[in-house]
Amino acid sequence: YTGKELRTDGYFYYRYQFEHDGVHYDRVSSMFLYRNGVAIYGGVYDYSESNFEKHEEQFKKGVYSLNYKDDKQLWHVFQVYGDTIEFEGWWYLGRDFNSLDAVKEIGKIHNDTTFEIINENGEKLKHTKTFRFKQFAPKPDSTNSFIK
Repeated sequence: YTGKELRTDGYFYYRYQFEHDGVHYDRVSSMFLYRNGVAIYGGVYDYSESNFEKHEEQFKKGVYSLNYKDDKQLWHVFQVYGDTIEFEGWWYLGRDFNSLDAVKEIGKIHNDTTFEIINENGEKLKHTKTFRFKQFAPKPDSTNSFIK
């Protein structure tokens, strides 16, 4: 990725809220984009300043990279075409956690710090996922055994 449509000197995060069995959850999912076209999901955690700091500390110390370098579903590739971003990777879909399915996500870039995922595997999402940028260093290593 050589473009300037999105920043790569930090990570993007998506905040979402939901209820399950009467309990309210407020979560954040993060993602790093690399110049080599690799994207890695940085995990899901509770939304609060202390959890942001705790999660970032795992990135800085390399703990995240060591724990998740062999988790295929976290690794994706991405391409940018004008104001469109496309991701391809693997997810555990359904209840069978023994098989991964190929997944394609398509999003719209609003500016270099904001994009939205609007489509997954050809299906328009009910609620778009808006990712916002946070400058951060050092990022986890993008070297992995799944993407050559």
